[in-house]
Parts: sequence; structure tokens; C-alpha cells
Amino acid sequence: MIEQLKIDFDKIVGSLKLSNEGIESRKKNFNQFVENGFPNKKIEDWKFSDLSKIISSNIENLRFHSDLKPSQIDEAIFIDKFLHNKIVFLNGTISKVDFSHEDETKVLPTRDLNQNENFKEVNPLVSLNNALTASYIRLTVKEDYSLNKPLIIYNITTRDLKSTALNLKTDIVLEKNSSLKVINLFDDNSENNFM
Repeated sequence: MIEQLKIDFDKIVGSLKLSNEGIESRKKNFNQFVENGFPNKKIEDWKFSDLSKIISSNIENLRFHSDLKPSQIDEAIFIDKFLHNKIVFLNGTISKVDFSHEDETKVLPTRDLNQNENFKEVNPLVSLNNALTASYIRLTVKEDYSLNKPLIIYNITTRDLKSTALNLKTDIVLEKNSSLKVINLFDDNSENNFM
């Protein structure tokens, strides 16, 4: 699995427009994960779950990069009972961001994949996600603003996604006296994936 992980890491880093600092940060996280591996029973917090064994016995030939071409969203999945804002991930890729119900100067979505955060706690899953994140959005709600409509984050996977680890990341930053309501909705039609 480590050899496939290295191949997929190179594919992901090669496909993204990253700064040298962003690449180095991802390499550091990647090396932390390779050194520690998936959590297992030896780690106190995981003493009742051996994630490494669970993955290896349930997901054959796990890949960490998907070559699937972006497809159309079946908009029938969208909730139509009330107006809302949307962030849509389709097979691990951002396919739609819609804040049309909001003041665009108060709600700022950005997709900068150059994350250079350093975590003091060594968590192999956080390291893995930081190294392999191919889809990232950061939503900043400016001071003293409350969203007019709720935000629904749709996580949709299709049947053609198989044996893949999806690494996506969403950060929501609420400045002083700001607020929003969030619903995280999963529609998983895929097989044997790790999200």
C-alpha cells in the first residue's frame, strides 16, 4: 500500500498548482503519515479499532487519487424544501459553490490549496489528509454577519468510484459575532472507499 500511496501522492502534487512552500508542507505531512501509518491498536485512542486492519481487509487495492473525470451533478439530490447555500463535493472534488443568498462582501469562499499549517499533535489521519487534500475550501464569515440561509455541504459519490480514499477539507472561519447554520449531507453510492 505504501508504494501506491507514493505514486498517488506524486500524482496529486503534480496535478495541483502549489507553491514550493505548499509542496514542502505536504511532503512533511506525507512523511509523518508514512512513518506512523494508519492508526492501530497500539495507539491508546485506537485500542478498540485497528483501522489499518479494517482498511486492508475491506478495501482491496486502495488508491489515494481518482482519475475520474468530473461528471454532471444530478440536481435531484438537492433539497428543495427551503432556500439554502451550497458547497457540493462530487467524488471528492468541489463541483459547485453557491452563496447567492448572501452579501458577497461578507461571505468569502476561497480554494487556496497551499495550506502550510503545522500541527503539534501527530495524528496520522490529519497528516494523511493534509498531504493528499486535492479539494479544499475555506469559508470566512465576516464580523457581525449571520448568513440569511443555511449552508448545506453536499458530499456525493457515484457508483464508478471504487477503492479510493477521498481527501477533502473544509474550514469554516467565523469572525466575531458572526454565525451560520450548517447541514452536512452524504449521498454515498460508491463501493469500498475511505472518506
